[in-house]
Amino acid sequence: MPDLFGAAIALTGIYFLISEKNFKWSVAIGFFLVGTLAGIRLSYLPLMIIPILDGLKKIRQKKYLLLSFSLGIFIWLIPLIWITGINDLFSAAFKQTIGHFTDFGGTSITENNWEMRLLTFFRSIWSDGLGGYWFGRHWITLILSIGLIYFTFSSTRVIVNNIKNDRITQLMLFSMLAYAVWILLFQNVIHKSRHVIPIVIVLLYLITSAQNIVIWKDITSKVVSFNFMISLLIVSTVLAIQHKSPSAISKLKDDMISLDPDKTIVSIPLVEYYLKTHGVKANYININDLSQGMDSDDLNHAILIGDHSALLGDNYHIISDSSYYHNPYVNRMWPVIHSFRLQR
Repeated sequence: MPDLFGAAIALTGIYFLISEKNFKWSVAIGFFLVGTLAGIRLSYLPLMIIPILDGLKKIRQKKYLLLSFSLGIFIWLIPLIWITGINDLFSAAFKQTIGHFTDFGGTSITENNWEMRLLTFFRSIWSDGLGGYWFGRHWITLILSIGLIYFTFSSTRVIVNNIKNDRITQLMLFSMLAYAVWILLFQNVIHKSRHVIPIVIVLLYLITSAQNIVIWKDITSKVVSFNFMISLLIVSTVLAIQHKSPSAISKLKDDMISLDPDKTIVSIPLVEYYLKTHGVKANYININDLSQGMDSDDLNHAILIGDHSALLGDNYHIISDSSYYHNPYVNRMWPVIHSFRLQR
């Protein structure tokens, strides 16, 4: 998974970039990892801006850093060019870049409901990342939330002191803030909570690096710590088990795989792309074409994925067919999918 692997590379890179031990070699290794990160998880690069600037201050001969960074780039770029071809690679990269920012990327340019963006940003950090309670979630996450709040508040004084006086803490905090601005503006924070992984890691670092967190020191900390560990174990186990189960879209695909190839499926483009790439052969109609006035006379007995009844008017009876679910705390992408059959 590029998100977790990318986060591991990013944090390792930050360690080498801001390290004071053998800093010449450390910064060179850090720049190499930044180049590698560009091919693993490009969207994590804004997290590295502050550490990169810190590393540049330490080294006078910048050409060695450029060489190290280039080596990290070449490790993934040369095989990619070899396999794809430079023209096809450039064309795909250009289309994906333009599409990300202007069409399907879920950025603030195309989805500019800032109330929703900020709400889901906070929910992703608190609930998806840290396991805290959210509306509709199991009550056991309340116990976990109490532990998180207790540990955070018990270390507030030390965290503030570290922010004021500790160079490493300052660099980590500013890196996190720069990355937070980036994803709020230019990533799909509404539908994809995975973008907050680096933020969660830095927050955990800030809390755990505070020296006054000592569990078992009194009856309150003993009770809170014990309940926190038990609830965290339960929540983590449930999520790990549910990760082994198919997602809603995968269950839909399993039901559709044996369809007659002449059958018509009406869906949004992303669902169509998923089904096609997983071997579901059918006559696909883009729901956006219907919204733009495409003739809908050929949809008798078609399968409609998602509730788009408003686009069909009174031309068809929309009959509920199947529903597919997965836990949204496992995967935010399409946790509930309903399918319908159209009939004259």
